[in-house]
Amino acid sequence: MKLRFFKATIACVLSVAVFTASAFAFSYVVKKGDTLSTIANRTIAGKIYGKNGGVKKLVALNPQIKNADLIFPGDKINLASEDSVLSESSSPAAETTRAPAQAEIPAPQVVVDEKPAPSTPPAKAPSVDENEGRHGIVEVSTGLSFFKIDATDSTTGGTATILSNANANLDLSWKQVLSATTQTHLDFHYAKLSLSDPTPRTIASGSESVFGFDVGVDHNVNERFKIFSSLGYKQELLLKSLTSSTLTLDRVFVPTLTVGVGYDFFNLKPFKMGAEFSGFYHAPTEGNDLKLKGGAGFMGLLKMQQAVKALRGILEGSVFFKTQNQDTDASKQTRTDTGVTLGVSWSFE
Repeated sequence: MKLRFFKATIACVLSVAVFTASAFAFSYVVKKGDTLSTIANRTIAGKIYGKNGGVKKLVALNPQIKNADLIFPGDKINLASEDSVLSESSSPAAETTRAPAQAEIPAPQVVVDEKPAPSTPPAKAPSVDENEGRHGIVEVSTGLSFFKIDATDSTTGGTATILSNANANLDLSWKQVLSATTQTHLDFHYAKLSLSDPTPRTIASGSESVFGFDVGVDHNVNERFKIFSSLGYKQELLLKSLTSSTLTLDRVFVPTLTVGVGYDFFNLKPFKMGAEFSGFYHAPTEGNDLKLKGGAGFMGLLKMQQAVKALRGILEGSVFFKTQNQDTDASKQTRTDTGVTLGVSWSFE
């Protein structure tokens, strides 16, 4: 009698252990250095990115994840739905696997009602809603910049160098994340200019500030590398005329096309560092009796991002350098800009 009771106890313990192991196999606790793509690569078969990729499936199974870049050590990631866990633990295949062990250790004889157990319909595989994972990101950043303009008057041949003090910049951005790899953005830019050249000068438009906006799209080729492009309509400060005593400057709205690439060369969540390089083209335009024949330039920046769990947001800082050539009917000029920015972004459904 004692032997039968001992064997029955062992059978119960084994059953509980099997069920517990199967249940815990369907969740994962984030560790330092993990990203959603590395977790998907280890736990989900098939491709990582794309319409039905592993990252997309993990976002669908974890509605608490509003931004795929915002996971933190200690977060619990679900790898399957509750129905899937139950089906795995109670499926015929699971019972067949445990059957030999139960046959070798007979359970105590208990008289039970012979009514058949209710059948459990097979669980459907978790589906991925195409809208899952889509969310918006609001970003606000401010900074300081300095510029230098070397200009030559096309009529008189006179030259001038225009320097600035620290210019205050403000940028507002709305990003719409469409998938794990693609997002669109709408940006608004404003700068308050402060000129330091001692030569008397005027701003023909009557204001020493410029603003503009652009719309664009970013595509993540993989976890580290992205490509991006945008169309903008921004004010540029151009030399209108030059005399021995006066510089006349003007602000003109200029259509701009930008194409660039970005690469995160250091990515240890929640901190990462990367660089971006872009080229841009100024389309010909006219404004305030000034005709821009065209222009082009490039920009490079070094950026750092830190996810802050307390804010559920991302802090980002950057330093940048930009140079461009512009040719108008009144002058030819070369401009260089350097500056720093600091911003924060938040995700919303």
